[in-house]
Amino acid sequence: PRTVEVLVLELGEYRSLGIFRGEQTVPSRIVPDLPVGVERFFA
Repeated sequence: PRTVEVLVLELGEYRSLGIFRGEQTVPSRIVPDLPVGVERFFA
């Protein structure tokens, strides 16, 4: 299955928020109220 890993930059270092796949929703700190499903990245 295809996956998306979400990284955030905190205090000059990248940290993983997780690896998401399938019908999971990718979290966003920039637009928290705009859910995006992983499958949309590969449509």
